[in-house]
Amino acid sequence: MNSAKSPAKKSWLQTLIKNKSERKKVIFIFTISFLLVVAGLIYIPIYKHSLPLDSKIYEGNFKELGSIA
Repeated sequence: MNSAKSPAKKSWLQTLIKNKSERKKVIFIFTISFLLVVAGLIYIPIYKHSLPLDSKIYEGNFKELGSIA
């Protein structure tokens, strides 16, 4: 058996970013970005589902803009 300690494995993020506080900031920003993307993916289908009900209000405005153009 080898009595020498093997070096601890480093994650890919530890090899890219040496400073621990900067690494925590990057992880925090990635987490917030991921949560915003997930929230957007949940919100868009709900918004598109309710859009046809709300768009009839603006039909007159669209016709006016089309006739002006």
